[in-house]
Amino acid sequence: MFKSLYLFLITLIVNACRSVAEPSDTKSLSDLGGVPNLLKKIPVIPETLSDNLNELDKSREEYQYSDTKIPGVSILNNLPDAQGPDNEWSLLVLIKLRKIRENTLSFYDNVQTWYNKKYPERNERFVFQYVPEYKNALETVKLIAIKNFDSIIRFYLVKTGYINQGKGGMVNQISDYDLVFPVLPKPSVQDIVTNDDKFANAYVAGLNPMLIEGVSDLKNQFRALDNAAFRKINGFQNDTLEAALREKRLYMADLSFMGQTIAGRQNPSREKFVYGPKSYFAVPKGESSIKPVGITIDDIKAPGIVLPQDGAMWTIAKTIMNSATANHHEIFAHLGQTHLVIDPIAVACYRHISANHPLSRLMRPHFHGTMFINSLAVTLLAKEGEVVDLALWGSSENNRKAIPDSVQQHSLNDLVIPSRMAARKIDNLSGLPNCPYRDDSLLLWTAMSKWVSSYVDIYYAQDENVKKDQELALWVREIQSPFALQVTRRDRSMIVEEQRNQPGGNLKPFGKNGAIETKDDLVSFLTVVMFTASAQHASVNFPQTDMMHTPNYPLSLSGKLPAPGSATEKDWLNMLPTLDMATLQAEFLGFLGQIYYTKLGGYPTFQFAVDSRVHPAFNNYRKELLNIETTINERNRDTKLRPHSYTHLLPSKIPMSINI
Repeated sequence: MFKSLYLFLITLIVNACRSVAEPSDTKSLSDLGGVPNLLKKIPVIPETLSDNLNELDKSREEYQYSDTKIPGVSILNNLPDAQGPDNEWSLLVLIKLRKIRENTLSFYDNVQTWYNKKYPERNERFVFQYVPEYKNALETVKLIAIKNFDSIIRFYLVKTGYINQGKGGMVNQISDYDLVFPVLPKPSVQDIVTNDDKFANAYVAGLNPMLIEGVSDLKNQFRALDNAAFRKINGFQNDTLEAALREKRLYMADLSFMGQTIAGRQNPSREKFVYGPKSYFAVPKGESSIKPVGITIDDIKAPGIVLPQDGAMWTIAKTIMNSATANHHEIFAHLGQTHLVIDPIAVACYRHISANHPLSRLMRPHFHGTMFINSLAVTLLAKEGEVVDLALWGSSENNRKAIPDSVQQHSLNDLVIPSRMAARKIDNLSGLPNCPYRDDSLLLWTAMSKWVSSYVDIYYAQDENVKKDQELALWVREIQSPFALQVTRRDRSMIVEEQRNQPGGNLKPFGKNGAIETKDDLVSFLTVVMFTASAQHASVNFPQTDMMHTPNYPLSLSGKLPAPGSATEKDWLNMLPTLDMATLQAEFLGFLGQIYYTKLGGYPTFQFAVDSRVHPAFNNYRKELLNIETTINERNRDTKLRPHSYTHLLPSKIPMSINI
């Protein structure tokens, strides 16, 4: 009863203060009733920088970068009021958070005898932040009203304390991890490590689907495996590595560089271990899906290859590979290559692209909520001693260094999906028929590129128009510049200067020599940004629900490797995180992986209403997204080609922007 009343109170008050109704896809594009004044104007490309100088001067004052919140990374400094969370988003998040909090407190009640009796102060690193339930419905609403989500998240996502030595929360059997879910439903997928087919599928349709690459050189890339061992693996008895190479059926996922990570500690008495593994995969003749054929755990710490017939050691090797994959995913594929790439692009857009510019109409909805969620993540997750340091296997110092490295790893040019697939040699349909991420992402890329190209054609008649767009030129320049750009009027001239005391976007150069000068360049740039902010983020964010069952993807590992030939199931269990760390992993990743807000193609109702030239292209884009939804569902029903359903790139499950 009290829970229902609590949610009713929050719903009632949030609805009362709701200022913007949720966009509707059913209203006519030509129905201008209730259109905001700005959207009643046909978008125009300004002829000079002086046209919108006052508007953009104000924006440049509001939107400034910081390169100290995450040292070496440029993100928004102070969040403008206009970038705060929507009330609808806030309510959706609160409903999820309350259930997670109930789960964590129930877990604690069930296993409290395992915890230290003397709790540290709230601000210490290892702490069980228990806050009594009284007073908090009204307090939560007050916090929503002043947009204080830092406090809301800290209250609802309980950061658990470390477990005593002795029984210590270590598991005696894998089913002990069910204790992590006294309230939340147990994850439906719990055998990614123990099932070889699901383990392999995760590298073409899982949380980090851009790790896999085609093999072109047996000697340098596949040297750990020979034909004698290869033919002992089920499905390859009559095969050879040379034939598989020739037919483009060999693949690998190389995380050997992760072995250079400086290990952290799970708690003061329990150290973490890091490894640099590499997985080898092959597609059997006449089949569609890859199978794992070997894993090297670490060239220095554990030389040699582990094979599928190696019993408990094979399970340990897959666990190490998935742990490395999860750590790479969180810092590189997820945080560094979606959140922290889009943030400076969004900041520079608001600083240099005026509100009535056609590119503002097209792109701002793809930035909605990103600066807010990133500011929240910096405060609650990425600071020293917070979740990133607690859960991941690297030390605090290592994580601080890895984050800027992850942002600088790729240029936007590298993120063009078709060429990225070709560079990784996973674009061969005959050698790798079943690659759901590849196949579904290419559908979306093509649809977005067509939509962007049609839109660009409306406002840029020829390449010369792109070159003349001075706001676009400044946007592109500042994204790559180490310094912010300022525009000032001197006499009758407009002067652009670098502000040496203010950081710029500082991303790697892209375009052609750092410039966007043709319509094709512009379409490629906008499509990369749109895809990264929507589909790519969805592909790496929502599979995090598979990580709620910690053995699937343990973010940290404890316990030393057993001696060769002596591995047992107990050795495997001893490597896995304790139950308090499993609870931390389940609550945070469950939260991040279950918030769906907005939908791809769901621009605000009147975004393009006033310019009828846009209507055909926009309607075609929405129809194409519906067709893609149908195509992906049909692919998922074809269990011969796609044995495991892949739903993360269904357009209906892709938000418009990075808002979680």
